[in-house]
Amino acid sequence: MEAVAPSGAKSPAASCGTIDLTVGGGGTAVAPASCVANQTAARSYVVSWNRAPNDNAVDFIVRRSRDGGPFGWAGRVAVPGTSFTNSNVPLGSSYSYTVTARAADGSVAVTNCTTQVLNGGGPAVAPVSCSATALNGSTVRVGWVAAANDQAQDYIIRRSRNGNGFSWAGRVSAPATSFDNTGMGSGTYLYTVEARGADGSVAVTNCGPVGGVAL
Repeated sequence: MEAVAPSGAKSPAASCGTIDLTVGGGGTAVAPASCVANQTAARSYVVSWNRAPNDNAVDFIVRRSRDGGPFGWAGRVAVPGTSFTNSNVPLGSSYSYTVTARAADGSVAVTNCTTQVLNGGGPAVAPVSCSATALNGSTVRVGWVAAANDQAQDYIIRRSRNGNGFSWAGRVSAPATSFDNTGMGSGTYLYTVEARGADGSVAVTNCGPVGGVAL
């Protein structure tokens, strides 16, 4: 910097120093202190991490492994973000995650995440019993007894009318054990209830009475 007098005379130039404008300071990347991947729905994981002090990160890269396979790209989060939601993952698989801190100088540092799945992630177990009862001329209540440790995330109710194939009637989240099927027309109805596990597995119980419910 130079000072210029009204006469035009200049003072000797002086250095003002330098300012590092790089996010994170531009040093070597430091890996997140910890990381966890929480399964929040059958097809969704929330990956969150704790940043290391002075990690020099400009962003974080989240990678995912399916069924023990190689890790591939899942997403990127700019600082200061510390979480990422991985949605619509395929059902029926197990997943692992890593988070990589990436610095402005190109260096990277990786942390492996622990994984927490819903209901232990085991195979679904079918309801112990199930029954369907007419509440009025247009509503059927379907109720069931859940098996111990059924690993269910939700229950899918299907119905058959007058002996035809079963089709979707509704869904309720665990730990609910009943469902009201409203707006029904006349006919004879049969029902099933499927327990659906976080790992994508299903287990089905046929509902009584044997001959169905007549409306």
